[in-house]
Amino acid sequence: MGQLRFVKPEHADIINEYLAGAEKGLVLVMPDQQAIMEKLDVEDETCLGDLPGGYDFGGDADIWLDVVRSDQHYIFTDIAEEQGVDMKDVIRDVRGEAADNA
Repeated sequence: MGQLRFVKPEHADIINEYLAGAEKGLVLVMPDQQAIMEKLDVEDETCLGDLPGGYDFGGDADIWLDVVRSDQHYIFTDIAEEQGVDMKDVIRDVRGEAADNA
């Protein structure tokens, strides 16, 4: 089962640096595997569509990662629905503004 983790404010900029430019997919290559990519002539920040044959994530990932970056993210609506809570009320309470503007 997956786990939900809150990102510490001091880590958000680092994570956002890795997410920059990733529209729908991102492959993070850990330090121990970078030499293998380099041997395959794949450089850092390569567009997945530019890889030979493209890259479609090949099925199951080592780790699935879902990044919550908007008030309309599915996890919020899913939890609110399960709890019988209106998301507009939640956003208004948290942001202090109308949910339509959030």
